[in-house]
Amino acid sequence: MENNQNIDRKQQSIVCISALTATGILKQLKTQLNKGLDNGLTVNDIKKVLIQRYAYYAIIIMVTTVSNNVFGQQDHRKVRIAKIEIYPTFLDEYKSALAEHVKTAVEVEPGVLALQAVYDKAHPTQVTVFEVYANEEAYQAHLKTPHFLKYKRGTLKMVKSLDLIEVAPIAIEIKPELLKPK
Repeated sequence: MENNQNIDRKQQSIVCISALTATGILKQLKTQLNKGLDNGLTVNDIKKVLIQRYAYYAIIIMVTTVSNNVFGQQDHRKVRIAKIEIYPTFLDEYKSALAEHVKTAVEVEPGVLALQAVYDKAHPTQVTVFEVYANEEAYQAHLKTPHFLKYKRGTLKMVKSLDLIEVAPIAIEIKPELLKPK
């Protein structure tokens, strides 16, 4: 930077001190601090630069930490798998009722993040529903909605068995193409 004609030597030193402070390269920082003094910076000038940089990076660290705690580590989503066995005589009727319920719940409930229903091709009466709710409160609210109550009452006689499994996500990814209608 010493050959730059647009800024003077003091300004060059401030830029270098700022950059080295940001990257944490302390060995070179010490050299640049001495060079800054040689270039006309006072000890107070250097202190101001360091305080400004450290305050700025402290804010970034704080925001990053808070963001990680709020959005990363404190994931309160409720994720579960429902394994359902249907009586064979009700299979088509059940699939229709489930499809209607899933579509409505995802469309109208902000706390229902995902409902994905599939059946085993080899054993079509075995249905699995992957459920993701924003949190426990969203799940509890879901259980009280008119569309869920309609689904539950309407399919009660169709269900041979129901097993609800609480799970914790390891990774949940989905390509946008999967969500597009055919």
